[in-house]
Amino acid sequence: MEDLPACLVDTGEEDEEEEDVHTWEHASEALRALRDPRTVPPLLRMLADSDPKARRRAAELLQDVGDSRALAGLLHALRDQDPRVRMAAAGAVDALSDAHAVPVRLQALDDPAPRVCHAAAYALGKLREPRAVAPLLRLLQRAVQEAEPGPLCWALGALQAREAVPTLREALRKPQPLWQDGAVRALGQIGAPQAHEGLVPLLHAAWATTRQAVATALGMLGDPRAVPGLLAALQDTAPTVRASAAQALGQLGAVAALAPLAQLQQHDPDDGVR
Repeated sequence: MEDLPACLVDTGEEDEEEEDVHTWEHASEALRALRDPRTVPPLLRMLADSDPKARRRAAELLQDVGDSRALAGLLHALRDQDPRVRMAAAGAVDALSDAHAVPVRLQALDDPAPRVCHAAAYALGKLREPRAVAPLLRLLQRAVQEAEPGPLCWALGALQAREAVPTLREALRKPQPLWQDGAVRALGQIGAPQAHEGLVPLLHAAWATTRQAVATALGMLGDPRAVPGLLAALQDTAPTVRASAAQALGQLGAVAALAPLAQLQQHDPDDGVR
């Protein structure tokens, strides 16, 4: 295999583009399955293609091939104009080089495209990289209008970033469910007992996903002051909330919950709760 299939290379024949798109996709999947190191040189050429879709696919395939010869080209692709290419290149660098993974993801936190920044936050959380805490916290503090702060919150939670607790507690007051959900889950992961007072009122939040996240977080925090609120949550209209409240009460070892939990086990209409 000295080169890629013709359908994976930009031929300049625009009139055949629509006709070849399905063949292009199938050939890409075939190469993904082969993982043949001989594909690296043509894939690196494809990484410089004029079509951003081709560049993105090249980065994804180079990640699957797993050959370190691709590293230089992928590092260059981190400056690509298309955010999808940058994100694919960052993922490939993660897979190819432990030494480069953290610096690349730390740099990507400053990417202007939210999807690239969020992917970097998630990766740094998985890597448990302590150097990410400060930039993640700065991003969260600046993200007043952030539509989806979940990846930032999740990463701070995964990193057990206690210095993020004041900012996360402030986020609980935001009316947007995505902010509340992200902050609740992060506070539960961190295990911040000082978050208790801000969490309990959200057992009455409008969104069931938020109420469920709060019940789960209260169980993780282990504060017995949460028992009355969780007992009330056993009557929630959403079965997911009732189930999470029951589990949290079990985690807290609440003796007062024994009778209500027995009633729930016998009479709750939802199999998942019983």
